[in-house]
Amino acid sequence: MIELISVALEAQLGDARPCPDEALRDRVLGYIEARLSDRDLVPAGIAAAHHISVRRLHKLFEDQPLTVAALIRRRRLERCRADLTHSDRTVAAVAARWGFGDPAHFSRLFKATYGYGAAALTSNDRARTVKAPAARHGKDGGAHVVER
Repeated sequence: MIELISVALEAQLGDARPCPDEALRDRVLGYIEARLSDRDLVPAGIAAAHHISVRRLHKLFEDQPLTVAALIRRRRLERCRADLTHSDRTVAAVAARWGFGDPAHFSRLFKATYGYGAAALTSNDRARTVKAPAARHGKDGGAHVVER
């Protein structure tokens, strides 16, 4: 009788506990986030670290918008984009920091993902694209800024 009531209540209220697959997927996601800079972060290594098969790993993500490999690539690109925006590092240095071994491959992937080259985010390129206001000298010899 108690079991019947508990099943009925669970159906009405929903089960607040995550199912084992969700809990495992959350652990895998945490593992991926913690190791994004590792060049050897691949599905086979992730599966081995969690004592599951590669097939099981892919099954965990089959109802998600991205595959495991696509998720790793997306998160690495996001980290690279953030680093390029907020640091003075070169594109190659940032790419290497986040696990991209080939700078040319990284550049192509970045441009295909975001629609512009990674170099557009570097401070050197930003300095070239942002024009300083032109100055002209007034009657008093002082410089006056001309707004454009």
